[in-house]
Amino acid sequence: MEDDDATSDHEEQPENLSSTQDANFISEEPGGSRVAEFTVETPAAEAHKVKTRRKSKLVKALDGTIEAFVNAQRHSDERWLAAFKEQQESVQRHQQQQQEQHLNLIREVEINRLQAEERLRKQEQEHEIRLMQMMVQRLPQQPAQLQALNPPSPSTSFPNFSNYGPYQ
Repeated sequence: MEDDDATSDHEEQPENLSSTQDANFISEEPGGSRVAEFTVETPAAEAHKVKTRRKSKLVKALDGTIEAFVNAQRHSDERWLAAFKEQQESVQRHQQQQQEQHLNLIREVEINRLQAEERLRKQEQEHEIRLMQMMVQRLPQQPAQLQALNPPSPSTSFPNFSNYGPYQ
């Protein structure tokens, strides 16, 4: 680009505005038809238009670049946000799976505990049944031992000391 493109707005004003002359000629023919318009410009006005066109091209290029940058930034932000949301959902799914596994483990432990208690209760019942069966089997076989286990009647419970003297 030339140095003319980089000039400021203040410098781009034509030095002599009176030297700019635009003339529009419209003539009407007697039949009412118009003749085309045209403009007559001075060299200073034409130079100003060239600078303005160059500036507008530069502004348009800058506007396009800025717009492209903003769009790229917006697209980048959208991708980052989508990736963040996906990661957040992934973490939530992982936490939910961990909680489900933990609950399943607790359920398994509780089921195992209840089963172990039931087995222990059955074993105790079976042991009590075996003990009772052993006791029942011994009852008819040894009636003499059962009599020894029975307490004596109250009339025979006290010894007779009448045969004994005080100094015998």
